[in-house]
Amino acid sequence: MPKKGDSSPKRSSKKTSATAGKGWGAVAKRKEATESVSSTDMLWDFKVGDGESVIVQFLDDEPYCYDAHSVKNNKGRWVTLACQLATQGHCLMCEDGNKQTWKAAFKVLDYRGKWDKEKKENTFGDPIEKIWKCSNTLALQIQALVKKKGIPLTEQVLEVTRTGGGPKDTSYNFQRAFDEEAEKVMKPIAYESEVASIEELCQPLPDLVLEKMGIGEMAE
Repeated sequence: MPKKGDSSPKRSSKKTSATAGKGWGAVAKRKEATESVSSTDMLWDFKVGDGESVIVQFLDDEPYCYDAHSVKNNKGRWVTLACQLATQGHCLMCEDGNKQTWKAAFKVLDYRGKWDKEKKENTFGDPIEKIWKCSNTLALQIQALVKKKGIPLTEQVLEVTRTGGGPKDTSYNFQRAFDEEAEKVMKPIAYESEVASIEELCQPLPDLVLEKMGIGEMAE
């Protein structure tokens, strides 16, 4: 029973699945929900560790901006997911009391290559496509870099260095990546993405998908 004066949103104990229903339409909705899981899982988030320098190539000249939530899934991993209020009348994450945040997202190529689980190190083979979900401060820094250089993001290869381990004491430094063997500034490689656009990848997920991830009422 809610306490007196408690104005936080409450969810009903009865909730119909977004894919429940009779007929072939229900089958189509289920397929759409399932595909939305696989599409968002196709790209890992791009992250840079404290004191680490990473070579990165942007695949988008401008970001896709949206409201999001940072939540922990049923695997114990923190993930950033779009707020559902953008596409439907409620948001399971808002209703669970998760604070809404703002993100500017880019698709990028991570030149560290794949992660070798056994050796616990990057392979530095072919660059891997990822999503970089930036804060407002970082997005403005990237925008300032573009204005200063006068060169579109997709026409640069950058070396990104992170300093600091927390959101309030973290800073990033950007400079043009340099190929020491060739003794010249690195040029972007030709790359054609095989996944959805950044806008499509950052769309809110339906209730069914969040619940499968351990987020929402049915997962409790």
